[in-house]
Amino acid sequence: MNREIFFGPFRFGATTRTLWDGSVPVRLGARALAILQVLLEAPGVTVSRSTLLKSAWPSLHVDQSNLRVQISGLRKALRDYGGAIQADPSQGYRFDADVVVKRPAPSRPENQPRFGIPGIVVKPIGRKPSISAVWLIC
Repeated sequence: MNREIFFGPFRFGATTRTLWDGSVPVRLGARALAILQVLLEAPGVTVSRSTLLKSAWPSLHVDQSNLRVQISGLRKALRDYGGAIQADPSQGYRFDADVVVKRPAPSRPENQPRFGIPGIVVKPIGRKPSISAVWLIC
């Protein structure tokens, strides 16, 4: 189920890791999107630099300057909302803006019967006497 996180004109698809500005996709790299997802899932909470580094560079050891570069790119991409990404000195970063999390309504699977009636009825081929008997019982 794809959770969507809304803030300002932006919409972030948590499962697909896509950011939309209205109806236009925002071009960001996978690392920036991973960092944004962690920040959006804990709005107002300071997320440690090590947690952000692990989310963007799993199983790699990278310098914290890489994180600063990604945060800078995110701030530019978010325009007026770029200031919502706040740095806590020697702690980490937090997202200080109102976010709304929406979960789409569960959709009905295609093969699930509607109103108790099967979607597609397929007549078996052959064995006419058996079919007639089954149809009479129903």
